[in-house]
Amino acid sequence: MANNLDIEHLPVEGVHILNDDNYRDYRHNAHVALQCENCGKKKGDDGVAELKRCAGCYKVAFCSRECQKTLWPTHKADCKTMQEGRFIAELVQNFYSNPLLLRMLRAAIVLRLGLQNSAAPVPQTSIPFIVVHLHIVPLSEADKEKLVHKQLDAAGKERIPGYLEVGINNETPDYIPIARTPAEERQLGLNYALYKQARRHADEHGREGNPIVFVAFGHGSSSMLSAIEITPDAFEIARGNYSSLSPLLQQLIPDVAGANPVGVRTLLAVANTFIQLDLNDELRLRRDMTQADKTFVRDTGRMVAFGEKPPAGRYSRSA
Repeated sequence: MANNLDIEHLPVEGVHILNDDNYRDYRHNAHVALQCENCGKKKGDDGVAELKRCAGCYKVAFCSRECQKTLWPTHKADCKTMQEGRFIAELVQNFYSNPLLLRMLRAAIVLRLGLQNSAAPVPQTSIPFIVVHLHIVPLSEADKEKLVHKQLDAAGKERIPGYLEVGINNETPDYIPIARTPAEERQLGLNYALYKQARRHADEHGREGNPIVFVAFGHGSSSMLSAIEITPDAFEIARGNYSSLSPLLQQLIPDVAGANPVGVRTLLAVANTFIQLDLNDELRLRRDMTQADKTFVRDTGRMVAFGEKPPAGRYSRSA
């Protein structure tokens, strides 16, 4: 099957992002004078021949291994956050760089917001906010069973190959009001600037009627915010017209839905199945499971198999 991927993560039409990974890349490539994050020395100061960036985040630099070791206890948390941000950014960008997966996500968002029966576009008075959960699940059913039955330690370092699954939370979506004054814009901050960027781009290309939705892609304790334009084909899919999809996806939808009506869960299950069937990883959505992923699979599996409830507040309900 033809697979149109954005190999270098070039902009995807109708998808706009602001995230820590962009900042990391900016700092890495910026022509600014580096200084040691611990002692403040610059190249050439007091015998400093070279400054080396932290290999984990590239956000900071050190003049010596001693300075790096000294600062590590305080830098570790920030470094880990930056690495998690990059992990999410790569997954998300690989996901929506595939047009078919992006259509399925957009259609699922339409259903979650209940917009499938809208007769005509109406001006936005607020910005819907949707959470999309990202999980790496085992490629092998045997690995899944071992996690569920605690034959594999979720906190252990065993490598477990997996692939991306996505889910949308079941809670009522939040809505952010459209700012009417510069003061309101400033109060809403950088996120509102992201909305304005997406809205302006859609309007400039004659798509004034397409709504903009905030989508927070979350994995573990980190997330990445996107502003996604909802296009007419997503409304058609949500209404049951699948002509814009590939023959494989058109067949998968009734197979997955069975006797049930097609809903958010069905559309995302089809997207997840499409990812699972990508045996050669052309979508680049296969990853080794993190500890958070292993814990999620173990806890949700034990809840289904044995009725065990996961710790309160650990997981949001997702479709």
